[in-house]
Amino acid sequence: MQNDEVQLLASWPVNGPAESGTGETIVDFHYLNNSTFLCCILSGGDIFLIKTEAEESEEKIQIIGNMETGILAAQWTVDEETLAIASGTNRHIPPLYQRSRLTFGQATRN
Repeated sequence: MQNDEVQLLASWPVNGPAESGTGETIVDFHYLNNSTFLCCILSGGDIFLIKTEAEESEEKIQIIGNMETGILAAQWTVDEETLAIASGTNRHIPPLYQRSRLTFGQATRN
């Protein structure tokens, strides 16, 4: 793919303003260096991994977690090993995921 081309990697339905009254927003969208994954975190609580280099027959999207109370903020550490999350109840959640333990198809929770 050349630099000026756009490629659709994945798409999925989310609750928009009409369905939920407030709509769902992207809290964090991060490319994990030295991997083939994008991590997308939505305010509704879903945490997705998107495989950027998948074969046509492979799954490209996987939900690796969900916070029922929603997510206000999320941030990866500089070394991209740990993800910190602030829940919709204004509480900090202890680190849930470590990148070294994430594999597509199976997420490990600390």
